[in-house]
Amino acid sequence: MDLLGLQYFRAYGMATIRGRIFNTIGPRKVIDAPSDFARQLVAVERGERSSLAVGNTETVRDFTDVRDMVEAIRHVTARGRPGEVYNLCSGHPTSIQELLEGILAAARTPIPIERPSALRRPSDESWIVGSNARLRSVSDWQPRVPLSKTLEDIVEYWRSAET
Repeated sequence: MDLLGLQYFRAYGMATIRGRIFNTIGPRKVIDAPSDFARQLVAVERGERSSLAVGNTETVRDFTDVRDMVEAIRHVTARGRPGEVYNLCSGHPTSIQELLEGILAAARTPIPIERPSALRRPSDESWIVGSNARLRSVSDWQPRVPLSKTLEDIVEYWRSAET
């Protein structure tokens, strides 16, 4: 889609602005590592399982709270230059281990961790982090929701979810 947007800009003069959205996290997002960790944590707290299972926690990603991402999209569509591409990301590297530790910090009980080899994906890229410098060059956007708040909100979402 990125290249198609560029093609339409070049070939037809359409005012396309391209945004590359990096990893988003937040409450109500149910298919990602932090939500999976939080869901499992709550299940352990409720006595529905005995441990939290994780895969490779050494990979590093660029996470942005979904509430901040909505603002980034709003900023880039209002202030971006047609034909340009913007990385919509925090620009901050965070390991999956850091996410796990942040989720575990919200635990109400000790949470045993298991690391089954079946959860390790051999194709995981070890490092995917972006630069939001181009977005910041046209906008005053910056992430505002601290990672610790995002992770707390994810755990609270799963605590309030019906089982």
